[in-house]
Parts: sequence; C-alpha cells; structure tokens
Amino acid sequence: MRPAVVLSLLVLATSAGPAFAAADFAADPVADLAPSSAASFATSFATNAAPSFVADQTGPLAPDTANGALTERPAVAAFDLGEMSIDIDGKLDDPAWALAEAAAGFTQFDPDRGHPASEQTVFKVAYDKDAIYFAVACWERDVSRVQRRLSRRDQIDGADLVSIYIDPYHDLNTGYNFRVSPDGVQQDAYVFDDGDRDEEWNAVWYAETSIDADGWYVEMRIPLTAIRFKPADDMTWGLQVYRWMQGRGEDNAWTNWDRQIRGFVSRFGTLTNLRGIQNPRKLEVRPYVATRHHNAALPDSLDGWQNRQNFGADFKNGLTADLTVNATVQPD
Repeated sequence: MRPAVVLSLLVLATSAGPAFAAADFAADPVADLAPSSAASFATSFATNAAPSFVADQTGPLAPDTANGALTERPAVAAFDLGEMSIDIDGKLDDPAWALAEAAAGFTQFDPDRGHPASEQTVFKVAYDKDAIYFAVACWERDVSRVQRRLSRRDQIDGADLVSIYIDPYHDLNTGYNFRVSPDGVQQDAYVFDDGDRDEEWNAVWYAETSIDADGWYVEMRIPLTAIRFKPADDMTWGLQVYRWMQGRGEDNAWTNWDRQIRGFVSRFGTLTNLRGIQNPRKLEVRPYVATRHHNAALPDSLDGWQNRQNFGADFKNGLTADLTVNATVQPD
C-alpha cells in the first residue's frame, strides 16, 4: 500500500447564506474572565440593552402571562416588524425592540429546581416575512463571573450560554435548538421524541453578542428557510429559553416544572402572534472539491507527484412542510 498525503477542500453554498454556529455546557471551570479584563472590555461599549429590557418591569409590554415565575405555562407575543428592521449586532438598541413584549421570570432548572435565579434574564421576540428574531439580556451584577471561551462551531465548552428552543409545529414533540455563548459561538440541534437530540442537524442562522458592565446580550436571526412549520393565519409555537451560568453551575429556565414530571418539548411555554408568514421554499446546494496527492518519492509510487481531483454537490430541496428531497451528484 502506498502512503499518501491527502488534502481536501470543502466549499459550501446555500440559497439562504453562509452557515456558521456552536454551543453546549460542560462542567469545566475554565476561561474565567478576570475582573481587570472584564472592565477593559466593558468600557468599549455603552450599556447595550435598551431600558425596555430591564428586569422587574411592569405594564402592557411586560404582562404577567409572559413571566415564568408567575405563570406555569408562560406565553410571549412576537412583534411584527412590518417595515421596521433589526440590525443583528448584539446591542439591543433597535427601536423595534422597545415595542416588543418582554418575557422574564426565569427560575432555576438546576441545581435547585424552581428556586429564584441568581441573576435576571429578559428576552423579546420579533418576526418579519423572512425570519424570526430573538434578543436576550443576561443581566449580571459582577460581569467578571461571565465565563467565556472561544471554540469551534457546535463545541461550546466551559462557557455561559443562552439556549432557545422552538416547536414550530406545536406538536409538543419536535423542535429546534439554537445556542450562543458570550463570544458568539453557535450550536444547533433538531429535537424529536419530546427531548431526544440530533446534534448532526445544522442550519443557516445568525447571532451576535456584546458585553458591558451590566451583563451580556444576544441577538439572533433565524431565517424561516432554516426551519419547518405549517403556515396559518395566526400561529402559536412552543418556546423555551434557558440561560446557563457556567461559573455558578446554574441553569435557569423561562418555563419550569417539577422534576417528577416527564417530558421536555411537551412542557414548553408558547410564542404567539405569528401572523401572515409563509413557509418559504428551501433549496440548499453544497458543492465540494477534493484533491488527492501521492508522493512519487515513496515506495511503490510512479515517477513524480500523482494528482487526482474530484468534485460534486449535495442538494436539499424542501418541497412541502413535510417533504424534503435529498440528492448527491458526484461525476466519475
């Protein structure tokens, strides 16, 4: 057998844009953000969350029904952007966010189920005809406790994170998970059978984060092409939001339930007021090019370097809300 040096190049393209992401929690107390570095990092930003994200607010845009500490199955209304837009930059200062309903009332999921959270978390949801948007304010009285670690996509380890689950079919059984760390590392997964995960599932979506002296913040844009749902004039989706605080070993949840109660997706809160959006056609094309080089100086080789190239493409086309066609083209 001839030894070989193999080089490969994979080029990805999709009709919805580039796909990048990563995140999950792990019991690895590393990557502490020292107080001095936290202070210097924070001085580069003004306060990045608008006043409408403050905790313990009251009023029509902060109803008790959207507070997980006050309501067993909380519900939050998504804000229709209409002609407005949101700049995904991790700073929650877009005018549209001030008009969106605030969801709060996170309690401990672990270690002390149902107890008050150590820190406050507030989130909002908006949508337009192309995407759904999330903004999360992770308030922190001591920003040096925010654990940060830059890592590869789908490999968040030893860091804080925000984790958002949606159940677009509202079948109480399936859904999607999108996670982001303070350094903007992303991770996604498909959820089935009321809690099992397919970590191999990857989508095209966008997230940016920022941090200041009051905490860290996340903005997400999830294109409707990344998920499946059945369009209706007025839709309700399942929704759950977690905040993992690595340094404290504390996981906080918007919707909570007793440990003795089985289920996961079936226990979510709800996202309401999704009106007039359509399930777009989904076409993804992932071309690739691979090259193989054999060193002729090695035993049993022919004279000179031997080169071989190959190319092909994977296609995925969502024909309906329930049917996807996958195909691979690889010429000889």
